[in-house]
Amino acid sequence: AVPAATASRYKKVPAADGEAEIEIEEGASGKRVVEVTILRGEHLPKMDTFGTIDGYCELFYGSEKFKTETKMNTYSPEWNQTFKFMVKDA
Repeated sequence: AVPAATASRYKKVPAADGEAEIEIEEGASGKRVVEVTILRGEHLPKMDTFGTIDGYCELFYGSEKFKTETKMNTYSPEWNQTFKFMVKDA
């Protein structure tokens, strides 16, 4: 979120997925990048008959899709992976 003192310098712009909004600085132009870091999952539910889980996380933004590494045999995987999404020009 944008601090209240500087909120007037920012405008809301539709994100590429058509559902979300992002805030950018007034007068800014050019390409934007949103950086997302997936840290971990906790207490994931059992998904197969053998009692283990091979966890991963998928991210979608517009037509872009990213997937974390698969962490084998853990209910609380740690990924600490960063992904960058290109945002529509301002």
